[in-house]
Amino acid sequence: MRAKKTLKNLIFNLLQQVVAIITNFIVPPLIIGRFGSAINGLVSTIKQIMQHAQLTGAGISSVSTYALYKPLAENDHKKISGIYNATNKMFIKAGNYFSLILLVVAIVCPFFVQEEIPYLTVSLLVLIIGINGLSELYIIGKHQALLDADQKNFMIAVAQMVGNICNIIMTVVLIKLNQPIVVVQLGATIIYVMRVTILTLYIKKNYSYIDKKEKPLMESLNNLTGSNSPRCSFSFSSLTYKLYPMLSSSSASSTPSSFTVTPAI
Repeated sequence: MRAKKTLKNLIFNLLQQVVAIITNFIVPPLIIGRFGSAINGLVSTIKQIMQHAQLTGAGISSVSTYALYKPLAENDHKKISGIYNATNKMFIKAGNYFSLILLVVAIVCPFFVQEEIPYLTVSLLVLIIGINGLSELYIIGKHQALLDADQKNFMIAVAQMVGNICNIIMTVVLIKLNQPIVVVQLGATIIYVMRVTILTLYIKKNYSYIDKKEKPLMESLNNLTGSNSPRCSFSFSSLTYKLYPMLSSSSASSTPSSFTVTPAI
């Protein structure tokens, strides 16, 4: 059974990687063709910044997955619920910090853009692209920890594939309709976040025994951070995010600038 689950996870993860590669081959050229390399560079840079910002939740899933192995094996529904709720609580806290960072980046980022792109456009793109990060921290993170522990992370790959495919379709349609980049990114992001619906429905159907009123077992996660198990980097002391100036229309690269955000968690 374990070998079968492992093979299934491997196959779907490989398929997800293939779809991701295809997405990267299709979407950027479309954006460059319609809006130019400067806008594509802006979108890519904002996505990189958001990935760095999501480090506010890095490690929570690993620690939660480790903590869930034993109760899942023993079918201890009470403890599973407690750890799941504790994981949710930690991800919500991480999401709150991410939201703060998102707002800061939305305000500061436009000042680093060398191209003459409107301030409001840059800020809106930051907020729209940041929606993906918010969905990861507020909702998907706790689902991923549970599915990883139960060796069912193929569902995460399935949700990712559906999101990527729908993202391509929505991007193509909106670009063909000559919509502005803000609308294109908003449409693609809303469709992509449908992963939340897929995973939430799957969790409700297959883990209906989880009691969200059960007391969060914070100690089950906190104890692990001091052991040899995967350490929860949610307690890190600082984050450094690099903001790269956008490519000018006449050059292929520019000197990177950076700023540092150091939240006390």
